[in-house]
Amino acid sequence: MTAFRNTILSTFPLAAFLAALAPPACGALAQSAGSAPASGSPPMMVGWAERARIFPGNLPMQAKLDTGANTSALNVESYEIIEHDGKKWARITATNRANAKRTYELEVIRFSKTKDHNGPLRLRPVVQLVICIAGIRKTAELNVSKRGKFIYKLLLGRRFLANTFTIDPSRKFTKPPKCG
Repeated sequence: MTAFRNTILSTFPLAAFLAALAPPACGALAQSAGSAPASGSPPMMVGWAERARIFPGNLPMQAKLDTGANTSALNVESYEIIEHDGKKWARITATNRANAKRTYELEVIRFSKTKDHNGPLRLRPVVQLVICIAGIRKTAELNVSKRGKFIYKLLLGRRFLANTFTIDPSRKFTKPPKCG
């Protein structure tokens, strides 16, 4: 066994050998689904938390980039479901840490079934907004929820992150959200 081990270690560099045995990094999860950036460039490295802007309205937010979540979510101050021309819309008021507020009326594209840790099953409206992170604008489908106070009111999951961002879990706030 020792001769085999020494042959393996002398044939392959140790780092390459260990890398072959290791599970994929967090960033690899972020690249698993979704569409590639239009420019065809490789995914941008960002931290696990980043400054973001929500459009329209250019609302600054701090976002948690969560490779453990498939979907994205926006924790809002308030929301209500209304009807326009027979379609369901959500009137939401989003608030950031500095208490800047924006009210949006957005068409509900669907309702998602979600369950909090020990809570009942709930239907949440899903809307689309444009999110800017690290100079990249991308449309996000967001579950709308009113769940109390969270440090990060904007959570961006794998569907949003895929093929556009790679997450470095040791860093945060790496790039400004300059999208114009």
